[in-house]
Amino acid sequence: MKTRDVECIAIPLAANADFADNISSAQQPIELTQQTLQAIFQHATAAQIARFHAPLLATMATAQINTPLRQAHFLAQVGHESGELRYTEELASGAAYEGRKDLGNTQPGDGKRFKGRGLIQLTGRANYTAFGASIAQDLCTGDTPTRVSTDPALCVAAATWFWTTHSLNALADRDDLQAITRTINGGTNGLQDRQRLLDRAKQLLLPAVQRVLPPTSQPVALSEHSHKSANSEGKTHTNPHQSGVVKAIHATAWSRANRLIAPTNQKRQTLTL
Repeated sequence: MKTRDVECIAIPLAANADFADNISSAQQPIELTQQTLQAIFQHATAAQIARFHAPLLATMATAQINTPLRQAHFLAQVGHESGELRYTEELASGAAYEGRKDLGNTQPGDGKRFKGRGLIQLTGRANYTAFGASIAQDLCTGDTPTRVSTDPALCVAAATWFWTTHSLNALADRDDLQAITRTINGGTNGLQDRQRLLDRAKQLLLPAVQRVLPPTSQPVALSEHSHKSANSEGKTHTNPHQSGVVKAIHATAWSRANRLIAPTNQKRQTLTL
């Protein structure tokens, strides 16, 4: 048996004012510019980005999709459901929904009439009726259901209506991609693509400091190895504290986070090896 002294640095994250300010700013959404939206939806054309940019900003704010994590999850889901803003109406005819009482399709022709439309594919007479009532518009008679796919504002509003009525902000706050996907899809179809879009959105929307350290006020002990690794240049590191957040980050971000924290209360411990 032999012993050796090891320096252990206890870092109270909330103690440093600069770092606390950065944690607070991490909850504020980065401006969603057309350039950022294009970077997330790389398969969309510039015209499609321009068409949906303003409606997205307006309705996301109304629906309280107002933190980087909520925005990332919402955009990942609408991105998958709409083929990255390229499709606002289900490609299938909708005949498969005929007679689906769980969707409110009780009248002949309801399957095709109320096929999936909008950025989250609003489907079924019951959903069209409820969404129309929420915005005081008739979306059930004549050709009015098609407006959900042709009017950009309604395309987005249908998606945010579904998002809020199913309390998906709460699941986004938990970073629970699978639960959100099951709520929207009924299963996990397209999960890999939704994850791809989510990872990309996080890279562009979440501030670096939020991706570097865990949002906790508890002290975090950095080992000698991790401290050196965090300050080495030109390498990619993995944050062991994160779960569900983009883990690959540049060393410069780690270095900035470490500079923001003033080490306090150094303690010497004796370890038995």
